[in-house]
Amino acid sequence: MIATTELDDADKHALLVERAAQRGMEMPDATARWLLRHGERDVPALMRALDTLDHASLAAHRRLTIPFVKQILG
Repeated sequence: MIATTELDDADKHALLVERAAQRGMEMPDATARWLLRHGERDVPALMRALDTLDHASLAAHRRLTIPFVKQILG
């Protein structure tokens, strides 16, 4: 049996920053905190949001600023 534990906010923050870096994006701390405060907080939803932001930032040639994230995920 595999034990699963819920990630706390610090772990989710680190996960967002790390996964963004793996995709070649910089996730500023303020943007990661905003996502955790204003978005769905479960890990699958955070990864879907990151996927959406990855595609949008590539298409728009934009960084992951809070205003950009609000516009995309709004």
